[in-house]
Amino acid sequence: MKTLFTVLGSLFLSSFAVGAAQQKGRTVEIEVEKVFVPHSGYNDNNAVELVVQGELPNPCFTLGETRVEKSAGGKLAIRQMAWQRLTGACDTGDLIDDPIPFTAVVPLGRIEAASYQISYRTEFGKTGRRAFDVAPALNDEIDEFHYTITRGVGAKEFYREGETVELTLKGFIPSPCYKLIEPVKTEVQDDVVVVWPVLQTLSGVECNYELAEYSHTFTVPNLKAGSYLVHARSRGGDAVYQGFRVAKKK
Repeated sequence: MKTLFTVLGSLFLSSFAVGAAQQKGRTVEIEVEKVFVPHSGYNDNNAVELVVQGELPNPCFTLGETRVEKSAGGKLAIRQMAWQRLTGACDTGDLIDDPIPFTAVVPLGRIEAASYQISYRTEFGKTGRRAFDVAPALNDEIDEFHYTITRGVGAKEFYREGETVELTLKGFIPSPCYKLIEPVKTEVQDDVVVVWPVLQTLSGVECNYELAEYSHTFTVPNLKAGSYLVHARSRGGDAVYQGFRVAKKK
């Protein structure tokens, strides 16, 4: 004679089996289109971040963790993982390819001052490579400059070669005794547009904490065709990111 606990246990195991069947799949490594990082500008007081860009092959894939494998000589191997479902249309192969773009921010944390080389798997079994430097900090402060509280960068998704790229920086100024230094310092480092929204202290104004929203539009001319990332610095060692593409002229 079955007890209540036996029946409940059987129901639990049955539910678990159904759930496991529904979750049938595997963890796989997928290709990466690009790994973005400024080649200079970080120091060993900063929390370094990489930005990984690519496409999931189709809706059968769910983005997983980004693994960073470190080895001697400042070498970093990036492996982007995904969960591939193997049930329904995902198991029969009837699903038509429908790539899904993704962007993943990968924190490396504070790392020692050195030169680093990144490798990652791209399409057709090729290997993509990048390099960046982390410099010794000039002082104990996290930020080398007094930045705004940056909240985002507005950009169109696509531009054309020869078109001036217009970007809008948004955020907060923490006190009436500061103002944004204009024009905002901007540097194009290969495919990364680095933006330093630095504040200037105003004399004769009380420095009480009072957030003021700001919006600043700036332009980046003469970019070649390709994919780009805006890396805009923020207070406390943070940064915000925005991607866009420049298409070839027709």
